[in-house]
Amino acid sequence: MTDILISQYFSKLYLRERGKYTVVNKEDSKKVNHPDNRSDYKKDIETTTIANYVRNIKVFFNYLYLAEREIPKKTVGIIGKLKPERKVKKTLIPDEIKKVFK
Repeated sequence: MTDILISQYFSKLYLRERGKYTVVNKEDSKKVNHPDNRSDYKKDIETTTIANYVRNIKVFFNYLYLAEREIPKKTVGIIGKLKPERKVKKTLIPDEIKKVFK
């Protein structure tokens, strides 16, 4: 794998074009799991999810490089960090707080 290939895979465009639940290991699994019945089928993948994928792959490749010496260099070094937008959570009003503690 090359830095460029990994960067292309994790580019927002590729992952967002693919959409949720569109890739399967075996086509027969679609007959069992029915991903097309999901309300979020083919919807955009959140930036947070993509950032998690990138982080997990970086950890794995660093493990291969540092601990196992399976790869000759840090392959995923050029992939930048994605900064997901934070969603502002609704503040509870006093009555809602009372309900939580009952």
